[in-house]
Amino acid sequence: MLLSATSSGHLAISQGALPVVVPVTFVLNGDDLLVRARLGSEERVAFQPEVVAFETGGPLTDGTGAWEVLVQGRAATEPEPRGDQPAGAGHWPAQLPFVGDAMSTVLRVQMERVTGWRYGVTGEVREVVGG
Repeated sequence: MLLSATSSGHLAISQGALPVVVPVTFVLNGDDLLVRARLGSEERVAFQPEVVAFETGGPLTDGTGAWEVLVQGRAATEPEPRGDQPAGAGHWPAQLPFVGDAMSTVLRVQMERVTGWRYGVTGEVREVVGG
């Protein structure tokens, strides 16, 4: 799966009916994405599930082009592990990248629709479903 080839991307949420895009780190967790973000004043996402879009991409491993994946789904905050649990215990896998204290909100995104594209060096564009 292309999503396992990288650990950062962008999350689009809605704030006051306007789109807001924030950088995130992420990891696959079963059929969901766990994303770590700095949401600041947008932390209202924490209070109710919300429709979001997530995007990431990178070069093809053979160097012949690039790829992008778009995920659409619903997000809700993921509870923080209790202090007596080791890193990675509970719902937060140990491999979920932690960049700094500012990126303190963890959301679980249920992947409802996954699409993407592969771009070849010849200009060929192919749609990928199920990224």
